[in-house]
Amino acid sequence: MEKTIGEKLKEIDNLRYYDVSDKNPLMVKLRISDKRKLYHYTSLESGKNILKSSSFWVTRCDGLDDKTEIKYISHVLNGVIMYFEQNKDLYCIRAKEKYTIIEIIIRTLKALSDMYKKGAPIIGANLYLLSLSENKNNKYLKENYCRNNGIILEFKNDIQELFGSDDKIHVKLTAKVEYSYRKQMELIIEDINEFFSEFLANLINEREVNFVDIFETIRTVIYTKVINYSFFFKNEYFSEEEEYRVAFIVKDNNSMIKYRMKSGRPISYIVANIKNKNTFLRPIYFTAC
Repeated sequence: MEKTIGEKLKEIDNLRYYDVSDKNPLMVKLRISDKRKLYHYTSLESGKNILKSSSFWVTRCDGLDDKTEIKYISHVLNGVIMYFEQNKDLYCIRAKEKYTIIEIIIRTLKALSDMYKKGAPIIGANLYLLSLSENKNNKYLKENYCRNNGIILEFKNDIQELFGSDDKIHVKLTAKVEYSYRKQMELIIEDINEFFSEFLANLINEREVNFVDIFETIRTVIYTKVINYSFFFKNEYFSEEEEYRVAFIVKDNNSMIKYRMKSGRPISYIVANIKNKNTFLRPIYFTAC
């Protein structure tokens, strides 16, 4: 059976020294759309198929057109690592004589960066990505995804209602793609700082601590956050897309996972059915001038 990097990590709800629960979820600081409507740009043929079947073909995260997209975050992580290395003195609390907490964090970030440089560290990933936009008149999307002769599908901005949820597939995250390198660094650094403060406060109340548990908790939390961010960080070069992304999570080896050939290689996808057709508003047809 194919495995994901997450299966090699400690269970999120079984971490020592850091509580992850409904009251304290492991969130990432992505921007959520406040627009009333969202749009999907596609070719005329694909648009007609979506309308006929009331469903989308959603590609697995490692089968995107830009094969370097998920790897991009290694570039961001290098900047984050540099920041923490230059500011080590601000985080000078020791977990054990050999390592400080911040050194464990830096080692974890370096390991992630190295893995992303070689390829997305998710093998057989169970995350599938759908691209939408807040802009119904995006020239770049028309030219590149509709080829100036296609359909823009318009929806109410309620993804959970649109696709619903069941025991096989559900929407994990919906958020704006972040294109600013500076903002990407700030998001990760801010998240790690907040985790560091809470984690340290929990350690102070412990009479004895287990170094292996400390390492596993730091590794699990940072890996999980970085993996989630990786799906919503893109190079500024692509900022014209103004992408609003939906990430679906699917159970391994279930009947919803299908395959198609693209550029000579098999691509995994799922069929995400529109559960509430009242959320779908209308197709917008257009042709080149």
